[in-house]
Amino acid sequence: MGSVKVVAPEKGKVKFVHQLNSDGSPYAKDVTIEAQPGVDPSRVDWTQQNGQIGILSWGFSRSEVEGLLFPEEEGS
Repeated sequence: MGSVKVVAPEKGKVKFVHQLNSDGSPYAKDVTIEAQPGVDPSRVDWTQQNGQIGILSWGFSRSEVEGLLFPEEEGS
């Protein structure tokens, strides 16, 4: 979590650029969200706030759900 600036270089792609620490080092890794080929780019339209500054927060909660299928990833 931290302050970020939104950079939206193209439709369907957005990058959240994190602030720097007082010594100029990165506060955190930047985050890029991109709609994959075949996915409607409007799925990430809510992120197209180019130039705006705000707070980015990520979370993950484990869930026990049966029957969900996901594509296999390379290297797993």
